[in-house]
Amino acid sequence: MRRGFSALRGFGTHFLAEILQRPTQPFLAIDLGLPVQELARSGNAHIQSLRAQLAAGAQAFGDCVQFIVAEKNPLAAFAGAVPFLKLAGIVAGGWQMARAALAAERNLSKDKSFHGAKIATARFYGDHAGVQLRRDPAVGELLRQLRGAGTPIAAYGVGPREASAAVLSYLGLDRRLDAVVLEPDGDPLAAACSALGADPAAVRHVQTRAQVDEL
Repeated sequence: MRRGFSALRGFGTHFLAEILQRPTQPFLAIDLGLPVQELARSGNAHIQSLRAQLAAGAQAFGDCVQFIVAEKNPLAAFAGAVPFLKLAGIVAGGWQMARAALAAERNLSKDKSFHGAKIATARFYGDHAGVQLRRDPAVGELLRQLRGAGTPIAAYGVGPREASAAVLSYLGLDRRLDAVVLEPDGDPLAAACSALGADPAAVRHVQTRAQVDEL
């Protein structure tokens, strides 16, 4: 366990040092010690699947870093702090899983059952944790379909106005919405409906998981 913590601490220290030295350089061009080339050389289908998930995670991680470095408003960075830390943990976990899978592949002939299970575990991590590492394209497609059908769309946020506006702009969602209500007085759903000029009884309300958990 201690070795694992030391490895993760080393990853974080190396990552931060690279970013601080070259904050404007594309993230994927920075050497973070990820075994990308070794993963690419593997002929194991499970390892190749993990490689794809890890690449998506590294790209998402890099996008977040570039946003934080470029964003002048600290509240915008704070707004995504918890998801960013979760993303960092998943990517770091995938990095360790990739290292373990490669080690297991090298020793597969010694104990196929044991090392095969290690590779399968790494694949499981990639399939189940890795899906959190990228945007769901279905969201953008749904917005396009709604806009094409002439359905008005609004979003509301109860967090800091400047932070929410910066995140919406970065994601490009502000251009796909008919109304955005930030820090509303009173019921946020009622404020969003009012901004659309819509009857709340005729509106389809999609909640985030955090909102559902609070109910």
